[in-house]
Amino acid sequence: DNNQNFGRISLIDSLYLYGKSNVQTRVFDRETIAQKGKKTMSFTVDKSNGCDTSELTATLTWFDQAGFPGCQKCLIDDLDLYITKGNTTYYPNGLNKRDTLHSTERVRISSSDGETVSVTVEATNIVVRTRQYALV
Repeated sequence: DNNQNFGRISLIDSLYLYGKSNVQTRVFDRETIAQKGKKTMSFTVDKSNGCDTSELTATLTWFDQAGFPGCQKCLIDDLDLYITKGNTTYYPNGLNKRDTLHSTERVRISSSDGETVSVTVEATNIVVRTRQYALV
């Protein structure tokens, strides 16, 4: 909007609305992972139900603990997201390695109907027993 500077949002292209959207969505909410844990899910791109985008997107987010006062690059619990397609690994946020600064990570890659990709969430460093996260 004009007050918060987020621009105009297209719900048809960003939020799954049954029978109306140009996207298909899978949501994994309140998933848990332990220190050094790794969860990998395989998906086959299926554009038969109206998905007309050429891009596959995965977004990982979690609530991190408060950093120390004055700390400017303080990620306390570090989860990592990456997508593997064939022999290539894609990292989040435009990087060519894991992101060690943010508690929200997104990977976007080109995709074709019928391709299989693996989406991985890894707990590189967490200070609590388990950490909850959401993956969309």
